[in-house]
Amino acid sequence: MSARAEVRPFGETRFRVPLPSDRFIHRPRIAGLLDEHMARPVTLVTGPAGTGKTLAVADWTTEGNPPGPVAWLSLDRGDASVSRFWVSVLSAVAAVVPAALKGVQIPDSPDPSLLHAIAINAGGTLVLVFDDVQELDGGTAIEWLEQVLRWPPEGVRFVLVSRHDPPVALQRLRLEGKVGDVRVADLAFTRAESQELLEDSGISLTAPALDQLLDTTGGWAAALRLAALTLRIADDPSEAIDRFGGLSFLVSEYLWDEVFNLLPPEYSEFLLKTSVAGRLCAPLAVALTDEPRADEMLRTLAREQLLAHEVEGTGWYRTHSLLTGVLRARLKASRPELKEELQRKAALWFEENGAWVEALSHAVSSGDWDFAGRMAMRSGAVPLFTTDRQPYVEAMARVPAAATVDHPELAVAHAVAAYCRGDRSAVEALLARADLSALPERRRDLATITIESLRTAQAHRHGDALVMREAATRADELLAGITAAEAPGWAAYSGFSHALRGVAELWAGRPDVAAQLLAQAVESYPAGPFNPYGAVYYGGLLALAQAGSGRLALARGTAEEALGVARTHGRSRSYESQWAWLALAITLLYAGDTDGAAAARSHCTEAGGEAINPFVAATLQILTARQALGTGDLAGARRGAAVVRAAVAKRPGMLTPMALLTSLRVDLALAEGDTGAAAAALAEYDASPIGRGEAPAPRPDAVSNCRARFFLATGRPERVRGAVAHLLDVVGAEAVQAWLSVAAAEDRLRHDSLAIEAMGRALDLAESEGAELFLLRQSRQLAAALRRHRDVVGSHLPLVDRALAIAEGATPPPGRRALVPLTERERAVLYYLPTMGSNAEIAAALSVSENTVKQHLKSIYRKLTVNSRREAVRVARDAGLLDGLTRTNPN
Repeated sequence: MSARAEVRPFGETRFRVPLPSDRFIHRPRIAGLLDEHMARPVTLVTGPAGTGKTLAVADWTTEGNPPGPVAWLSLDRGDASVSRFWVSVLSAVAAVVPAALKGVQIPDSPDPSLLHAIAINAGGTLVLVFDDVQELDGGTAIEWLEQVLRWPPEGVRFVLVSRHDPPVALQRLRLEGKVGDVRVADLAFTRAESQELLEDSGISLTAPALDQLLDTTGGWAAALRLAALTLRIADDPSEAIDRFGGLSFLVSEYLWDEVFNLLPPEYSEFLLKTSVAGRLCAPLAVALTDEPRADEMLRTLAREQLLAHEVEGTGWYRTHSLLTGVLRARLKASRPELKEELQRKAALWFEENGAWVEALSHAVSSGDWDFAGRMAMRSGAVPLFTTDRQPYVEAMARVPAAATVDHPELAVAHAVAAYCRGDRSAVEALLARADLSALPERRRDLATITIESLRTAQAHRHGDALVMREAATRADELLAGITAAEAPGWAAYSGFSHALRGVAELWAGRPDVAAQLLAQAVESYPAGPFNPYGAVYYGGLLALAQAGSGRLALARGTAEEALGVARTHGRSRSYESQWAWLALAITLLYAGDTDGAAAARSHCTEAGGEAINPFVAATLQILTARQALGTGDLAGARRGAAVVRAAVAKRPGMLTPMALLTSLRVDLALAEGDTGAAAAALAEYDASPIGRGEAPAPRPDAVSNCRARFFLATGRPERVRGAVAHLLDVVGAEAVQAWLSVAAAEDRLRHDSLAIEAMGRALDLAESEGAELFLLRQSRQLAAALRRHRDVVGSHLPLVDRALAIAEGATPPPGRRALVPLTERERAVLYYLPTMGSNAEIAAALSVSENTVKQHLKSIYRKLTVNSRREAVRVARDAGLLDGLTRTNPN
């Protein structure tokens, strides 16, 4: 194979301008039309396949005069979803003008105003070319695009290339003269352009023959190209034109008899075998044809216009839909066994190259249902772990339901599609039908991995931690013995078995174990441009696990990091961000920032929407009730507890919410002075599967801490230390509560030295973990121990003074704001802010670029919730971040 540029990943071709061949006929007339229409915000370029519309627009991007950078997006069916379409648009912009997205705050949902900001960053005007707009038909993206086009953002020019007029209402813009049209009549080759095309192929026709050819083809670009192939080697061009019987004839026998049969045999066979793929690159062509000269042949065919064009700089070629249709029909009719074999080869090639759904689509097209089932289990089902599920659902829709009877793997694959559609009953029915007993062992293992992963996802969606834990553990054990050769897709997503287990352990009450597993998931999630799902979803879950294990400061930083990624990509109110918002709400509440906690809960509810996870919904309600309890709103706390109690009764597998609810009920009863109700709540918990040892006990255990508070309230301080002994050697919020209870108990037992020691440990942990609320909430019960600590030890005085003020009924002095931790480099930049030196001077002092300083400043302002350098210095001083800085230069 001749030397060639490296083939780029398949997905990157969508953001590249198609590259015309050397024999492309430049048509200044079309470029002039497009230049003229650029005075309008919207240009429609419409015509059926083969009219040359895509290449005409592509040629204009280089030969015409676009008013600004051109971002090109070749659409596919996956873009019919507005969320995927929005990501694709941003990716197209990033591919050509990455600087246009720098410093731009991506909104939570697709926002036309952002396009205006991007256009300004791109130099004032940005051209967005959307090719194959017909692919959006019937989806939510076309509805959003219609809204955008009704009031086009200033500075943006839209060029819509489609086989038909898109279903968008543009009447107002048309009446205002703001829509330009390039129609079939404009795209048709003129007499002069047709003559140039023929002469470029070495063909000279008489005027009557040329007129006859134009009349027959209607100036249709594809027809003229195909005619030229015949005329170039015809003995009598006029006679060949007579046989050229029009478009309907052209689409059928003419292509085969008059074009392909005139090609060298190896080229005809090459085209026939590669017709199973809609796009081609040299390695794929080699896999399909075993032709070592595939790269050279692709370039020759592109030059002769038998391939539509090369996508610039990628090594990929698009094919003519007209030619492909004829070739596929011929292949199916004359050599069906070969067609099936080629589809299998294509499936295996795409699987090997990481295009899992493309591989599944070819496997389905083969009609070999056994092979399609194997492919689905090996790799095709991995969209279960992504947001881009629609292409998988569409591929499986082409598999008849009858095929699932004899092919259990297809029943499982259909169940995955049903899960993606949100059809719970169909999932259960299909899995019940999937009898795997007759499958070979390794295939049975792969199908079982998919089933258990699906069961885990279903249990997560519906709130059953016990089923989650069981299914996720089973999937993880099976996947450990699977090699990449056996299941390339699962191998690439192997970290998700840990993630599934991590989520299960989190809601089963083992957040410490969950944190270890979820950290691996965050690291292993496949990254990609504008692909924030893993960082946001698993990062949020990791933050929640860290919060659950009491590491509140660490959890807050992790949650903010995940939400920072979400904000950058406009996903901070998307479904996957609910976990990070919940973690942030927990950390803010226990840091004493009740307003911030309430705002985070509101954002969490908005992100989850109607599909909010039941675990999240229950925990949110508990947090709301906790905040009400802290402000003395006992009625509000009771209402919240009742709502959660009803939810837990419906879902007995919600183990963590069950423990948190028990803690809330005990503390509420104690606040009301009803120790009998507190005892009843504890007895109910002790009779639950957790209390009976039938389910794993959550750890750290919130119930043990509330039990200790119950012992204090009922005059049994001697039992407190034993109740929380297992929490005294851990680090985190639960340990803060445990030591506070021990401090109060030892104080009542007149063990002064032990009380002082316990209070010191509690204060150390409360400040380091940002868990001050526990101390402030119990300050009245701890007043004596706090005074003794202040008088004897004298540490943590601001926190102690605030707690004593609350205990004595006075207004507490303001505490330092709870802030998101800064990175080491951000702290270095922060230290220079009081100098009021310029960004360039700070950059020079730190040996970094000025742009890096700007990025650090943006992050500092966001974390300190300020808008200026002066505010940042003030807040940093109040928070103690500049304490001990004796000179303006930290070096």
